[in-house]
Amino acid sequence: MNIAVIQTLRTWMVLALLMGISSAWAQPSGVGVYKTLSLKAGLYRMDQGDEGWHVSSGEAASAGVGLSVLPILSLEVVGNVWYPREQDVHDFEFAGISLGSNALLHFPNEGPYVKFGRHCWSANVFNAINLWDGSGCSNTLGGGILFGRWDSGYFFEASRIRYREVDSWFFTGGVRF
Repeated sequence: MNIAVIQTLRTWMVLALLMGISSAWAQPSGVGVYKTLSLKAGLYRMDQGDEGWHVSSGEAASAGVGLSVLPILSLEVVGNVWYPREQDVHDFEFAGISLGSNALLHFPNEGPYVKFGRHCWSANVFNAINLWDGSGCSNTLGGGILFGRWDSGYFFEASRIRYREVDSWFFTGGVRF
């Protein structure tokens, strides 16, 4: 791609961000409490040393409560449960629960957002025998898009978190109300 095109795109992206931030300060509304419910499809990868990477997939559900503290910043507390798909043939199965907090930077009302968080979890990796189980806390990073307002609408997002020995990616669809 041409350097001039990249610079032009970058300029337009910065202008759009500045317009969003300036409109956020101009809108005192959009601050309050909301709830979330979501379903997730998960992809998991575990390093098995000389055997290479083993992969699996599963499903997850989450529920949370959030507070929009500024028109461009929301804080959430979220509980998650994930479990293997039924009758799936994979190298391993992955199940667990987590509780965590997220900070979301977003445009006022609808549009794209970036999510940063920290989740504490307890998980189990198994096939015919228990391969690994453990607990800990991990950082999460994601991004998505919200359709609707800060307190009601639906969203789609992709996120990543590492559970000690398991890398995971979640693709999420959910509602805010």
